[in-house]
Formats: sequence, C-alpha cells, structure tokens
Amino acid sequence: MARAAGAACAFGVAVLAAALVAAGGTGGAPLPTGPVLVTPGQETHSVIAVGDVRVDGVARGSVKTLRGDITVTGRVRGDVRAPDGRVVLSRSARIDGDVVSLRPIRNPPGAVIGGTVRRASPRPSDAGGSSDSNADAVMFGGLLLALFVLAARARARRRVHKVTRTPISTARRPRARRPPAERVAMRLGALIMAGGVSIAVCITALVPGVQSLASSEKFDGKLPPLRRLSQRTTVVAADGSPLGVLGDVDREAVELTDVPKVLIHAVIATEDRTFYSNSGVDPGGLTRAFVENATSGDIQQGGSTISQQVVKNRILKPSRGDVRRKIKEIVLAYRLNQQYSKKQILQEYLNTVYFGQGAYGVQSAAERFFRKPLAELDIADSALLAGLIAEPEGANPFTHPDRAKARRDEVLQLEVGQHKITRAEAAAAGQQPLPTVPPPAERRPENYFVDEVQRRLLADPRLGATDEERRDRLLRGGLRIETTLDPAAQFEAQEAVNAGVAGRQPFTGALVAMDPATGAVKAMVGGEDYEESQYNIATREPGRQPGSTWKVVTLAAALEAGYSPDDTVDGTSPCTVRAAGTGADTTDNAEGGGGTLTLRAATEESVNCAFARLIESLGPARAVDMAHRLGIVQDVPAFLSITLGTREATPLEMTTVTSTLAAGGIRRDPVFVSKITAPDGQVVLDATNTPGQRVVDAGVAACETDMLRGVVTNGTGTAAQPAEHTVAGKTGTTDEKTDAWFLGYTPQLATVVWYGASTGRVPGAGFGGQTPAAIWKSFMDAQLAGQPDLPFAPPAGPCAAPGEAITPGGREPGPPPALPAPPPEPPPPPAADAAPQPGGHGAKGKKG
Repeated sequence: MARAAGAACAFGVAVLAAALVAAGGTGGAPLPTGPVLVTPGQETHSVIAVGDVRVDGVARGSVKTLRGDITVTGRVRGDVRAPDGRVVLSRSARIDGDVVSLRPIRNPPGAVIGGTVRRASPRPSDAGGSSDSNADAVMFGGLLLALFVLAARARARRRVHKVTRTPISTARRPRARRPPAERVAMRLGALIMAGGVSIAVCITALVPGVQSLASSEKFDGKLPPLRRLSQRTTVVAADGSPLGVLGDVDREAVELTDVPKVLIHAVIATEDRTFYSNSGVDPGGLTRAFVENATSGDIQQGGSTISQQVVKNRILKPSRGDVRRKIKEIVLAYRLNQQYSKKQILQEYLNTVYFGQGAYGVQSAAERFFRKPLAELDIADSALLAGLIAEPEGANPFTHPDRAKARRDEVLQLEVGQHKITRAEAAAAGQQPLPTVPPPAERRPENYFVDEVQRRLLADPRLGATDEERRDRLLRGGLRIETTLDPAAQFEAQEAVNAGVAGRQPFTGALVAMDPATGAVKAMVGGEDYEESQYNIATREPGRQPGSTWKVVTLAAALEAGYSPDDTVDGTSPCTVRAAGTGADTTDNAEGGGGTLTLRAATEESVNCAFARLIESLGPARAVDMAHRLGIVQDVPAFLSITLGTREATPLEMTTVTSTLAAGGIRRDPVFVSKITAPDGQVVLDATNTPGQRVVDAGVAACETDMLRGVVTNGTGTAAQPAEHTVAGKTGTTDEKTDAWFLGYTPQLATVVWYGASTGRVPGAGFGGQTPAAIWKSFMDAQLAGQPDLPFAPPAGPCAAPGEAITPGGREPGPPPALPAPPPEPPPPPAADAAPQPGGHGAKGKKG
C-alpha cells in the first residue's frame, strides 16, 4: 500500500513539476538591468533587459527592453521593441525585423528597417496585480509543496549517482528503524496529505494559464510551417571545386545521413535522452530539470526537448518566456511529432542549433571549430560540440578552455551512462587537445574572383528588386553559385604574374582571360596578393590609362569608316592636331617611327603622331562610339587624346574589347557566374548559352586582326609571340612609363595584362612590349599547350580597299607612299688585262 501510495504521489508531483516548467517557472535567469551595451565589433544573441540598451555591434536575434530606450547604430537581425520607451536609430543602423516603440522613433535618412514600424500601446499599471502574477504566486506555493514531496520520496528510494570517473561509495551507516507498522502509517499519511495538496495546488496553478490560453491563443489544430533557415552561399569553380563561401550566417543545411553517428549520440545524450520515445515533451525531463535547478539555486538543466527547441527556434518568435508561450511551445512540440518523423525533427534541429563562434548547424560547426569535414568528427569533437549547445559562449574552447574541457567531460560521462561509448573511449577522448585557432568572424571573400562575384550579384536585379532583397538572397539564401573560373587557368595566370613582378616592388600586375565564344572569364588576377590588398585592379573603375592599346579602338572605327591598311599617314613627331570643339593637342612618338608610312606600319610600330592625325581625320566621336560598342562601359570624352589612351579603362573592359575582335566582331559581356541554384533545386539564374551581339562587321574585325598580327610578328610586341600559335596583339605604354599593357588573342582565348604600381602612377614600369608581353606569353603558352593552332578569318573588306592619303579632312587620293631608295649598285669588275692603279682598285683608284 505504501509503495502504491508513494507511486501515485510521485506521479502527481511529476505532473506538478511539468506544469510549473511549462508555465514558465524555470524560464531562465533574471533579466539584466540596463544600461546594456553591445560594443562595436561585438556579436551577441537576442537581448532582453530592463532599462536602456545600446547596440553598436551586431545582435543576431531581437532586442527588447522593459522600461527603457533602445539606441541602435549597428545591426539587429531581429525585431527591436521598446514597449515602454523609445527606439533611436543612427544613419548606419540596420534592422532586419520590426520596430515597436511607445514613443515616436528617431529614424534618420540612411537607416534601414526591413520590417514594419509601429507604435506600442501603453501597458496597464502592474500595481493592481494580474492573473499571471497570481498564477506565479500560486505556482511558487506549489513549488514548496512539490519539493517537500520529492524530498520525502527520495528518502524512500535507492540513491542513484551520476557516472563519474571515480566510483562513489553507496554504503549507508546503520540507523535505528521504526516498527514496520509505524513506518507505513507515517509514510502513507504524509504522502497522501502532501500528494493531495500538491495536486490541488497544481490544478489551481494551471487555471490562470489555461484561461489565458483559451482567451488569447487560437489553436486551430494546424502546425505553422517551419521558418526558412538562413544559410550561407557556396561559390564553386567551373569544375565544381570550392572557391569560397558568402554569408551573414555561416550555416549549410545537410541531410541526417551526412551526420556521423558519434555526433548524433552525443547530442541526444546531452539534450534529450528520451528523444526517440517521447511525444515532443518529456515530463520526466521537465521534473529532473526542475528539481536540479531548484536545489542548485541556478539553471543547471534545461527542460526543453529537441522538439521544443525546434519549435522555439523555427516557429515561435523570440520573446521573453511566459505562461502562454510555454504552453503553446508544448502544444506545438506535440503536433510537430505528429506531422514530422523523428529523423526529420533531428535533421532540422542539427541544422538549426547555434554552437557559438558564428557557427550555425553541425556542418558549419565542424568547419569553424575543427577545420575538418563533418564526416571526420570523432568522439571528442562530437562531445565538445554537444556541450556547446547549452553554453555556446561559456564553454567556448577559444575563450574558456577550462570550462570547455569540463563540459566535454560531462558529455562523455553522459554517453557512458547511456551506453553510447565505453569508459575507455571516454577516457581517450578526454585526453585529446581542444581546438586553439579561432575561425574568422564572418564569411567573406578570400580571393579577387569571389569578391567580384559578390559585388556583381549584389547589384544584379535578377536576385531582387532592392538592395536588401538581393543581400538577403545572396548572403542568407543558401545559394549554390557556379562560376566560369577555370582553376588550372587561374593557377597559371597567378604564376605568370608572380614570376613577372618578382623583385620589382612597388610594381605589380593584373590579368584577365576571357573565352570569346561565351564571354566566360576563365582567369583573373586583381593584384599580387588579395590578403594584403582587396583592391581589384582588374575590375575597379576607373582603372588605369591604357596607353597605345586604345589604338585598337581608333583603328576599328577607321576601318569601319572605309579607311584602308594601305592608307598613308604622316607620322612625323612632334605633331599638333585639332578638332572642332576640342581645341589643339600636341604629342610626340614614344615608341619610334616617323615620316610618311602606311596605316599598317603605323600600327605595327605604334606611331603616336600617325594615330593622332588619324583621329583628327576620323573625328573623335566615331572612336567614342566604337569604344562603347566594343566593350568600354565608362564614359569616354570625345577628345583627340583618347586615341593615345589618356582616358582610364579597366583591364576587364580592355579584355572585352579584345574578346570582341577575337570573336569576329560579336561582343559578349564578361560572364563570371554561369548558374545559380537555390537550396530546393530551383534555378535562380542561368547565363549559359547567352547570345552575343554583333557590334562590328566581320570583315572589319578580320582586317584589324590581320593588322594586329603584324604587331607580334615584326612590331612592338614580338616578345609575346608564342612558339606554336598564331596570335594578334597590341602593346601600350603611358607617359613616363607608369602603366604598361599588352592585349592579345587567338580565336579561343583573349587575354589582357597590365603592369604598374598599385598605389598610383609611379614611373619605371617600362614598355608594354617588355614585362606585360612576357607575362602574357607565359600564360598563353601554358593555356594553349596541346590545343590546335586555329586560324583567324582571312582578311577582307577594308583590307581589299586601295590606299589613299589620310588628311585632316578625311581620305583623299594621293601618291603612293615613297619607296625606300634602292642600295647603290656595286662598281663593275675591272677588266682582265687592266693593271691596278696606285691608291685604289681598278680605274678609280686615284685619290682625289
């Protein structure tokens, strides 16, 4: 009878303890009192306080204060709520959620609010009390009675010890025993009285919560959908190899089958040991947590199951715990188990949970804490991660190694107690060192290519209509971005640049290689080292003066206007040219040449005065139009000097120009991203097979290519000639040799190299036919090795036109260019019978 009564009473107490926890009796530590400050550079989770709060850093959840104001100059990824005060934002503030304020908020221009802004209703005074406070008082009384019953019951039960490394003696000292009848009577009476009173108090305590639930919560029998997880975006090369990771939240969802068993065992042993058997709520676990927390005076255990934690993090909004929220959490956890399998719930949990150090989900945690793939986690790694779930900051191995090791040992002992690992395995795991190298604070680009991909996509309307929509999709959407980068080409490009600039500080180089048939950027070097400087010389506008490489633009415009490679032009230096509305411009020849020569020869020798007189004859407006058609996207002034490359351009723009000529006059804009896929497999963007646009007649492009071949075979670019392939190209050098360029192409690859100082215009870079040509040749030799020598289209169109004279007014018929004088004929041989004369040979041996 005593045993039956004790069991019944214990059951009643368990119900009471569960009700108390469900009602919020063990909801957490007291709220901090203000002022609360999140300093610049600091990251924290949700902030709930009493008093003023200031966020200068990053809050990953919501920020709420009672009886205070909230000032935000940094970033809040949830809601900002000041129901008793005011929200004050700075120009740099960014709020992802809603803003609720009793008084009008201060919202200056520049501040970003992702949700709605609304005024809070004044709350009634708490002086008269409330049903919640009455319920709390009743529940506290129930707590005292529950503790009494639990203590009485514990005296009648066999003591159970936690598993530790040192065996604990369970021997009891003998004590005087009362007669059996007396013992039974006393226990029965005490337990019946306490149990009855406890159950009565429990029912009384639950009444306010049930009434509150019935009056303010509408449970319609449906489980709300789980909120979408914010996930990092993965960037891969053309062959699928990883290039980088982008994201505000470092999380990558995985399938449960990808999670090692040792980690699953550690998490379940620590967080919810009845996970596979409970229905979403574990009354026994709630009771144990309640007793442990009540007897220790602190929150030592959590009463929430894994299902409840999924509900809290994926269905309910972050807020301060109360009776209604806790009851709703329990109801939804039960429904979650009705609609989801245990495997599905566990998978969602492992992908949701936060481990600290910016790691969300098990995949990110394995990479950020241990720098290894998820599948390679061992028992020690898994125990450390499982312990971090409850204490992501307090048990951080990088900041609190002692606590981290102690927490790992606790998890190992829990696994031993639940027969998931042996004592020997636990002992061995406990001896493993903790990780010591903290991960980077954020997931940012680590190379020039990924940095350029992020920059372009944040401005791409295909990812969203607004900046915030694009940022959310790119940095929190879990996208897979397939790029055009060829890892082998990128390696060869970097090697060529590094070898070309070695020992030549402060000079460095940039290179862009593009496929003319698709526009795909195969390789890009934005500088010598991304870690030292994130400034991408290859793409950042305005770029650098391209020097004589710009002559390919003027030449294309001239050929399109009917000029011929055989036209003659005056290359005499110095020269002064004029055009209507632009005034006069004077220049001289920097790379040799001069006199009257053909346009073909002026191109091969890069004669400045010849091209100055060509643009004077042609008109700068035509050159400007051609520049934009070929691929220059920046504004270009219609000045005569642009033919000498005085207007800045980026290496990427010049590569587009080069690629257009290589493709026979069809322009394909640079493509960095070939395809983007969402986590559900939906294709967000597909740039494969993007058609080009014909911007130059094929005959004009073929004729110019034929002229540029001469630059490499017998002009200023001979240092760039590959051993086994036919190429076309052009050198470029600016005043004082501050910037040197070489652009060149084959039918299958267009490449541009820039060489100079990254800090600005520093004399000493040399000519384009020197270091840039050598870098270009080194890269192209490696890229073209084993590929066929594809022929260019035969010259046609302008190349078949007869030559005329280029004058300031256009082309005019003129005499053919003067041919060089023939060498003098040798003197006739002396006659066989003639005698030599003194002082010379033959008849003219006489001195004069």
